[in-house]
Amino acid sequence: MTLIVALLAAGIALLVVGSYLLVDGAASIAHRLGVRTLTIGLTIVSIGTSSPEIAVNLIAALRGVTDITFGNILGSNIFNILAVLGITALVRSLAVGSTTVRYEIPMCVASAAALIAFGLNGEIGGTAGVVFLVGFAAFVGYTIVSGRRTPEIVEEPTRLRLSSVVAISATIAGLAMLLYGGSLVVDSAVTLADLLGVPQRVIALTIVAVGTSLPEVAASLMALLRNQVDLAIGNAIGSCLINVTLILGVSSILTPVAVPAGATLDLAVYLVGSILLLLFAMTPFRSGRLQRIEGATLLLGYAGYVTALLVL
Repeated sequence: MTLIVALLAAGIALLVVGSYLLVDGAASIAHRLGVRTLTIGLTIVSIGTSSPEIAVNLIAALRGVTDITFGNILGSNIFNILAVLGITALVRSLAVGSTTVRYEIPMCVASAAALIAFGLNGEIGGTAGVVFLVGFAAFVGYTIVSGRRTPEIVEEPTRLRLSSVVAISATIAGLAMLLYGGSLVVDSAVTLADLLGVPQRVIALTIVAVGTSLPEVAASLMALLRNQVDLAIGNAIGSCLINVTLILGVSSILTPVAVPAGATLDLAVYLVGSILLLLFAMTPFRSGRLQRIEGATLLLGYAGYVTALLVL
């Protein structure tokens, strides 16, 4: 048991470090090739923070361990909305931009509804995957257009200063860490679930999901330290959308992703959490901000969800 937990922790550590190396290396290479900083921030950086989920889910899909795939995606999204935003709102009031209220949070609600709709027959297959990938393309297009209006929120100059050799080395090392770390996480999660006698879905929804979400946690906390509080909520929502549209889209095309037994609770929590976030952001007397009371509500919701997972 101790060895399996250590391997799982090592796999998560490799995923986190690998994601940062990949983002820094790829961003520096793109910058040297003449790609605009804005475009780098909206694509490489945003997708790079989701690379741990990408690695774990693609490996799980290829090995046919779809409970890990589905659980990690839903678990990461639930953690982002309820825990990450809950904690950051407790630390500091979060401003919610008007475009976030009008477009991005409703997109999150729509992704939850689409998951439920496609999962009604117990499986998310290739057709749903194509639809999700089309949604991802639309999201990227929206993000680029939106970013052109407010380019200051996506500048990442510190990621663009690596030499060519260092940048290429960092990119290769990051990819290797992601692949090996993802393999460790999938194998360890399956073994741990068997040893504990719990469904693989529960391990994926909790330990694996929280571990692969660490880059998003770091990005949100860094946004607060830089006084860019709007990025904290944008990063969490963007990660949720990428998880569903890109990661689940590709995974379900590779192999149909079965909806595990008990996933009704997970789907309901993701949908309710997204709607709750939208309602909080739309409350007029809050002036478009998530205050400590909303943060505490979201965090308590996550605690209640985890408790229900362990009890039911």
